[in-house]
Amino acid sequence: MPLSGADEQGHVRVTYGPADCNVESSEPCSVNLSPGPVGGNGQPYVLRIEPPVGSLFRSTLLPVTITSDSSVLPTADQDLQPRVLLRGSVEHKDCSGSTCVPAEVLVERVIRGEDPTTLLGPYFYNTTTIYNAAAKGYEFVIPVNPGVYLVTALPTVTPQNSATGPAQIVVVDLREDNPDLVQEDGLRVLDLEDPLVLTDGAVYTVELEDFVSNSRVIPLDLTGGEGLLDPDGEPLDLNAPGTCLPGEGCQIRRIRPVSSPLRVPQNQIVRFVARAADAAAE
Repeated sequence: MPLSGADEQGHVRVTYGPADCNVESSEPCSVNLSPGPVGGNGQPYVLRIEPPVGSLFRSTLLPVTITSDSSVLPTADQDLQPRVLLRGSVEHKDCSGSTCVPAEVLVERVIRGEDPTTLLGPYFYNTTTIYNAAAKGYEFVIPVNPGVYLVTALPTVTPQNSATGPAQIVVVDLREDNPDLVQEDGLRVLDLEDPLVLTDGAVYTVELEDFVSNSRVIPLDLTGGEGLLDPDGEPLDLNAPGTCLPGEGCQIRRIRPVSSPLRVPQNQIVRFVARAADAAAE
């Protein structure tokens, strides 16, 4: 019988998430895989292993063949390679030290010549800065799969920073052949030379009519990435499908933290802070 849900090439994709495999348990993860037609030589598979955001281990593809007597994957003991560590700091223009609030750092993969069908996720990463008392500032570290990335920072939304806007978007080369990567304890590391700076932004108030109260609003910056070039000098269009995720523009255009999307209140008036026009021009 034909495979249910097969695409034009006859391939079927099934995803097993944390609910199927308890990574904190010492018990092995068990999934059901067909060995193919009776009397055949087994069914070929490509296992796509994508550790979540925050994991030190990079994603990988593992080709395997499952036969009727398979009980353990032949690649079960294969070690996952470590991700690249991106480190940096975030500065607030109008405050210093512990008087500032943490920021959310966004990191997104740029597709440059890779095959989207074999490009491994996650494509979008985010983390919160941590205050370093010795350095008297907020810093971040985030492990990512090797590649070219866009990086920015968004202020945590509080009444005290009501006019603080996002940092500018920068391009970072985290490919393994980049000579700027250094080795530390078996990991490839890149430290951003310049901090991501949060400056005063432009405050916008918008009235939204006929939206239900549980609607979410995600403002996008359509011009903040203008003039960006990849490491090879080619221009990047963050609004074009395929620059980041296939089929849509880059998620890093959002100007509200992932953890704090706007929600439509009863008066249907929302307020957000965008990059100031003069800051974007610089």
